Amino acid sequence: MLTIVSCQRDRKELNVPSEGFPPASYLSFQGNKEMIDSLQSNGRIQYFYPNCFTPNADGINDSFTVILNTPDHFPKYTWSGMTIYNDRKKVVFQTQGHQKWAGEISHGELKNANYGWHIDLEFKGNKTVRIFGAVAVRTCFNQDDDLSAPVLGDQLHPRLGFVFPTMEEAIFCD
Repeated sequence: MLTIVSCQRDRKELNVPSEGFPPASYLSFQGNKEMIDSLQSNGRIQYFYPNCFTPNADGINDSFTVILNTPDHFPKYTWSGMTIYNDRKKVVFQTQGHQKWAGEISHGELKNANYGWHIDLEFKGNKTVRIFGAVAVRTCFNQDDDLSAPVLGDQLHPRLGFVFPTMEEAIFCD
């Protein structure tokens, strides 16, 4: 399920599609090459994340996070933060540490749109890696949305990846 798009050191952010749903396995990396190679090789670490979530207060798929599944022998790291930005590269949400995003972009406002994200992982020896991806926020679905494209959080298993049918009910916008 993981597609590596780029390992460029100078990459600042991922290009976020303005329509449709982002691919569910579109990742890019930046940072310490040794750690990037470790993250990519032999399935030593697995990344699972939804390409869509629905912050509609129904208790299902109401927030976004990235699941990192690492084996016991994998080097220890600290999740130092997550940044969310819109398709114009403006930061709309930022955390320190590992927190979920509830889709709010300012003062509780929720907006159906696609967003880019990156998380920063810090390893011993001042080695850092930034992982990029994209996610769609849908408080409701449009009539022209391809409902087979979203991968929602309740479909993810921390070790097996995308395995479950979603419990989310497709609510359409007026």
